[in-house]
Amino acid sequence: MNFDHCKIYTVNLDRDKYQMLIEFSELFDSIMFEILQPEDATPVEELDKETNKVIVFDDIKLDNKNMNNIKEDFSLSRNKKCNFIYLTQSYYDIPKYIRRNRKCFITFAGLDSKDIRHISDDLSKGIGRKELGNIYRQTTLESGV
Repeated sequence: MNFDHCKIYTVNLDRDKYQMLIEFSELFDSIMFEILQPEDATPVEELDKETNKVIVFDDIKLDNKNMNNIKEDFSLSRNKKCNFIYLTQSYYDIPKYIRRNRKCFITFAGLDSKDIRHISDDLSKGIGRKELGNIYRQTTLESGV
């Protein structure tokens, strides 16, 4: 999907990677990038319906009020041409509502047995925990990610 606007919500606004991304995006007139505090998230009802958007929540832990707003975004944004990405170091820390309303799931090396158990319980159909754990370890070891 092509997008016109990308908002990244993070508590670490000054990370080098975000500053590089903003500088890089200035080379392209057609894409707008914003790096914002999670508390400044635009309510879903205020999102523009005409432009394609990607909104990223980068490893944030929020109070219940703000987390409820993010949950609302995940469930009500489909008619707003919006795709959400929720980045985290732990599958277990992702609120259950967001885990269940995702379109896809990508993982890299570094998950612990608790995360693998939750992934198995939530996502694996017909594959046991042990087998899923073996597949995970084998694929992340081989790929180096």
